[in-house]
Amino acid sequence: MPGVNGFEVLSYLRREPRLAGVPVIIVTSDDQPETTQRALAAGANAVVLKPVMVTILEGALKKTGIL
Repeated sequence: MPGVNGFEVLSYLRREPRLAGVPVIIVTSDDQPETTQRALAAGANAVVLKPVMVTILEGALKKTGIL
């Protein structure tokens, strides 16, 4: 995403009343615990590491209520 990062997008979503309730699953290759903590603190519903395992993604989707 040129010019913007995922945390900025998430911040916008959480500030915008019409979008604040949209479930967000962060998919990242950054396996640092600080990144996961930052994403969840910023309002992400779940964090999934790349390469994505179907069972992990399915669990995240269930956690958010999408499935």
